[in-house]
Amino acid sequence: MKTQIETSQDCRVKLTLEFDSIDSNKAYSSVIRELSKEARIPGFMPGKVPKAIIEDRVGKQSIQVRAIERLAANHLPKVLSEHKFDLLSSPTLKNSNFDFDNILKLDFELELKPEVTLGQYEEVEVTIPDVSMGELTVDNLLNQLSKHFSPREEVLDSGVQLDDIITIDFTSKFVGVKTEDDEQKSLPEGQNAVILVGADGLKEDMREKLLGAMTGETRQIVTKFKEDYLNKDLAGRELEFTITVKKIERALNPLPIDDEFAVKAGRQNLDELKAALEKEIGESRQQEENRRTTLLLIDKILNQAQVQIPDWLVEREAKAYLQQQHDHEDGEECHHDHDKIGEPSAEDLKNAAKRLKLNFVFAAIAKQQNIGVSNSEVASFISWTNTMRRREGEPVMDMSKVSEQEVFSMAEFLLFHKIVKFLTDKAKVTKVEETEEALAEIERIQQSVVASVLNDF
Repeated sequence: MKTQIETSQDCRVKLTLEFDSIDSNKAYSSVIRELSKEARIPGFMPGKVPKAIIEDRVGKQSIQVRAIERLAANHLPKVLSEHKFDLLSSPTLKNSNFDFDNILKLDFELELKPEVTLGQYEEVEVTIPDVSMGELTVDNLLNQLSKHFSPREEVLDSGVQLDDIITIDFTSKFVGVKTEDDEQKSLPEGQNAVILVGADGLKEDMREKLLGAMTGETRQIVTKFKEDYLNKDLAGRELEFTITVKKIERALNPLPIDDEFAVKAGRQNLDELKAALEKEIGESRQQEENRRTTLLLIDKILNQAQVQIPDWLVEREAKAYLQQQHDHEDGEECHHDHDKIGEPSAEDLKNAAKRLKLNFVFAAIAKQQNIGVSNSEVASFISWTNTMRRREGEPVMDMSKVSEQEVFSMAEFLLFHKIVKFLTDKAKVTKVEETEEALAEIERIQQSVVASVLNDF
């Protein structure tokens, strides 16, 4: 066997394997023998079916295809190992001359990972704005709990206030220029929906515009969803909501904050409740601090690294991402025509390049630091996931039916977080005063592809 290699500057290699007639016909005969053993033809014992009959039944070209597949399986891995190709995907057989009488040529296309030049990623200095919890204090939480556990009465002579529970009917529609797919999209609507006005689940601008509405009043509220909103149908879009307030309930006499109240809140006494709330605030503060550190750290590491990603790979990633978003609406699989997706925009291509850079940089760091994920770690993660699902009353994963792709995805999930932990543990973090400028920088990164990738995990 001979090999020919043609390299290019776009991370693609043409690899040609050449086999003389002896090797190619040896593979062909091997396939004939295998088919003869499998054949069930009257008058012939398995393994004794003549070659001509096998060729007539199966087809000579189909047998040649199997022989080519066998030659590739037997010889290609060794060639790839000898040349130490860092493959991005499995080799693709692009062409064969099917010349089993002279020189059989198999042309493979190899996609290689782009070369990564890492900047500093250990002991990176990161400056984060110190986390201010604002109104999230123990006293405020106690007051909220007091209102939550207090008996509520329907209010008819007063408009909606911050801590009210309201019952509403609502519909929505897109504002501005509509796309071809808008008619097929499921927009938010509901009847007799119960909402706690002060809860985080209600968009802040919508909450402000609902305040003061009376029972029976209908208001039109226009709001715009962020570009990274989880429901991709609504992301970046402006909607007009028509909301009718049907009922307002309010805690008119909040419970006194004492030991008896603490028992209603699930604690033995007031001191224990305060300690629990203090711990909750501390954990929230730490989570936000970790989020800011991770975002700023990864953004800095990516800016220092150099990766030349070819245009064809960026375009393919952008199209695959758009297809994925198009096929999933609110977590449910929906099959649509690929033609409706259209070509990626300049922003789509920019985001695709960032996602790819993150993946390649993290892969390079994992390789340098020998960071990996074992089968036992994946098994433990599946077990933990099932424990969480049982607590939430959700169906658990059958360990015997977990596909290779699911295992691979879980391994990628764990590897990603192991790399993030390695980087954040090594980082040198400095805290500065929380300013509008510093928070604006966090928001910029939050809107970036880095954040969307982190959210995916």
